[in-house]
Amino acid sequence: MSNHEKLLDQSIYEAVINASHDAIVIVDSNSQVYFWNAAAEKLFGYSSDFMVGKNMHDYIAPERHRAISNRAFQQFQDSGQGNALGRIVEIEALRKDGTEIWVELSLTAFEVEQRRWAFGIIRDITEKKRVEIELQEEASTDSLTGLSNRREFQRQLEANAVRSSMSMAIIDIDYFKQINDQYGHLVGDDAIKMVADCLKKQFSDVLSVARLGGEEFGVLFNSTDIDAVNARCEEFRKTLSEQQFSEHLLSLTVSIGVSGYKSTPRAMFYAADVALYEAKSAGRNRVCSAQRCLVEQAKTD
Repeated sequence: MSNHEKLLDQSIYEAVINASHDAIVIVDSNSQVYFWNAAAEKLFGYSSDFMVGKNMHDYIAPERHRAISNRAFQQFQDSGQGNALGRIVEIEALRKDGTEIWVELSLTAFEVEQRRWAFGIIRDITEKKRVEIELQEEASTDSLTGLSNRREFQRQLEANAVRSSMSMAIIDIDYFKQINDQYGHLVGDDAIKMVADCLKKQFSDVLSVARLGGEEFGVLFNSTDIDAVNARCEEFRKTLSEQQFSEHLLSLTVSIGVSGYKSTPRAMFYAADVALYEAKSAGRNRVCSAQRCLVEQAKTD
């Protein structure tokens, strides 16, 4: 092959690479950029002239991931192996303007003259990822309150069951049907949202807070101290009863059933439900647990 033909082949090769809609990057075993195509310039905001010779991770890896990325390339340098090689992975990346994006990375290793190189094809999947996250949130989130829904609460309950170091509470709005019947369902929705907002503030540190359905809520605690859980639920009950909502200046009370961990998540849920029934049977507006019933009512606060 003549020199002219070689130059022509190289020109065609570079034209094809630069015409690609995907970012194409070639990096040596020290993470230094050797090639950075036009799509990479557009995606990350850095010119080829700037990036060639630079450590790629210092510029496009978010700071929280940078150490891990550099360790991975150290492994590649030492052994020619790496967890991302030969796979397509989804990772977070950083643009020049500081915005983070999701990218799909396909990474291949090769050797030339006993030097290791990595050939990466990078595709922006930020929009795809946004839709995925939204769908996941819709599947696990109650649309009215923004709390987890019953399915997500059950998932958290099952996921944490192996630890057995948890307790739970079931919370039910007292006389909720009367609110709906007298003031309408929009006011009923306002009541549910007020309880949800109060739950978020009072229990921001727990494993899960969820709307289980209708006017019923669940809280999953990372604790087996039933006295402490009872006390927190009692504080929530009092705090909620002092608040008002809607133009009618209405207030709410709740009944709460508490249970410590039982032999199974189902058994714990059942015990909390029984305790809730006891709270309602005893006159509502109180906290009852499988161990003890707190009979203090709002009128005696």
